[in-house]
Amino acid sequence: MHNHNSANSLEGHSYAGRLTQDEAAILDQMSKANVRPRQILNTLRQRDKNNASTLRAIYNARQRNRIKEVGGRTQMQQLLHLLEDNMYLSWHRKDPESNVVTDLFWSHPDSINLLKSFPYVLLIDCTYKINRYRLPLLEIVGVTSTDIIFSVGFCFLSSETMSNYTWALNILRGLLDGWPTPSVFVTDRELGLINAIEEVFPQCSHQLCTWHINKMVLTNTKKMFARNDDFQLFNKRWTDLMYATTETSFELMLATLRVEYADVKGLLNYLEDTWLRDYKNRFVRAWTNPLFHLGETITQRVESAHSTLKQHLGTCTANFEALWSVIHGMLDIQHNKIKSSFEVSLNVVQHGYMDGLYRRLRGYVSLKALKLIRNEVERGVNVGIDRSLCGCDLRTTCRLPCAHELNVHILAGSPIPLEDIHVYWKKLSMVPDASVNRTAYNLNDELQRVVSKFETFVDEDSHVRTIQQLREISCPSSTSCIAPQAKVKTRGRPR
Repeated sequence: MHNHNSANSLEGHSYAGRLTQDEAAILDQMSKANVRPRQILNTLRQRDKNNASTLRAIYNARQRNRIKEVGGRTQMQQLLHLLEDNMYLSWHRKDPESNVVTDLFWSHPDSINLLKSFPYVLLIDCTYKINRYRLPLLEIVGVTSTDIIFSVGFCFLSSETMSNYTWALNILRGLLDGWPTPSVFVTDRELGLINAIEEVFPQCSHQLCTWHINKMVLTNTKKMFARNDDFQLFNKRWTDLMYATTETSFELMLATLRVEYADVKGLLNYLEDTWLRDYKNRFVRAWTNPLFHLGETITQRVESAHSTLKQHLGTCTANFEALWSVIHGMLDIQHNKIKSSFEVSLNVVQHGYMDGLYRRLRGYVSLKALKLIRNEVERGVNVGIDRSLCGCDLRTTCRLPCAHELNVHILAGSPIPLEDIHVYWKKLSMVPDASVNRTAYNLNDELQRVVSKFETFVDEDSHVRTIQQLREISCPSSTSCIAPQAKVKTRGRPR
């Protein structure tokens, strides 16, 4: 007997809201795919209109699954366990007193293979407000021969100093052991990063993002002009200066700029002191066009990668483990897209490249390379075989035949030789070249060095620290490292 009427609805009743075995399996799969609880609940209700589960039931089920998965491990132990299980390479630094992680770097095995296959141009930039620790995330991005970006590695930094950047770049250099080093790095004007690149990769060229430069120049100079028409004219003069294709034309344009704006207080000093004196060779085309930069002169593509990550993440308070889970899923999609683009270039013959001119290139170079060549053929109508009219920008920046070279083949009625194409454009696989000469390591010799060093220690603390480090190498999930403390909100009244 009950002293109340029967319920009109089963929602809110824990027994009726239990998940079936199939529903629990669906929840587990969707949770691993980073689907949000509300969307999981909507999916379950669409499958069964009589489902009486509540959002709280979904949260509770997810929490039970997480407790079971973690198995008593700390956050850092769980993170390193996941990295090891999925064959990531990872590095970290920690405070020796507190064991708190200060810097953390990880890279997917397929990302490393892509780096070795396409190391020529790398874009580097930091993003913020992406984790509960408020650590900047440094992302390194490369570009495949099919014009798709790939994420080389993700690095959380305790601060944006030259020391932190140098640590991250030394890891990058280690990943390239035996393979070609980058031709060009593209960054914004982050002085610590610029100095670190010059120290770790002294033989590599560095370019500044022209978009950031233009934005900063326009922001800082607009207030110097009383009339908008005068400011717009200056904007055109500055843009022309940035795009000067020869050192002679640059000097002439700069001389004209100095005469025209000699009366604008502070303008010339700002331009020369901040940009032109020390950095003109890093963004003016007269100096950058001879470099093999694949047309990458801005960091917009790495910022696009930041945006994609934040869209997948959906929050700015994620911990390391949640970030890794989102990044892992994002990389899986990214790598599948790249593999698909390789297959299209290998097997699909587009109508625009049926001409005999491309006969030796079809199926051997990427469609992106063919597109650039076709655009150059169209430009060559007004160039002929005159090298001085050509400019040869495509040859220098992309290592592809430029207009006057293509016209020679067209006039001779011969196809473009495959040898005229740089190896970058002919690489249509994620498998790196196995013929490189890597540094040879002997494990027994290295272990003997560790033992010899261990025997020289006289204090017990050094022995303990060395044993802990060795245990972390053999079993990362046993780490004693501690995740940084979550930063409290700084807005609003303290409670």
